[in-house]
Amino acid sequence: MVDLGRRCVDCPENVRDQRLRRIVLVVGRAALRTCTAWFELVERRLGWDKKKAFDEIDKVKQDRIKKGLEVGKNRKGGRRA
Repeated sequence: MVDLGRRCVDCPENVRDQRLRRIVLVVGRAALRTCTAWFELVERRLGWDKKKAFDEIDKVKQDRIKKGLEVGKNRKGGRRA
């Protein structure tokens, strides 16, 4: 048989390679998800949690807005310079 440079999709060695690639892909995805979950736990313990920082910023914003609205209610006749 003459090899014309074509890949045989159903040849045993190619099927083996495809299965191996699929297994490596599945294991790699699982490892990535596990590392991500562990990093989330470590991140919180080290204080690198961005959600916590954003929540603090939002709380300060809300307090500033409330304070501004209270000051506005106490004024009579609108804003004066």
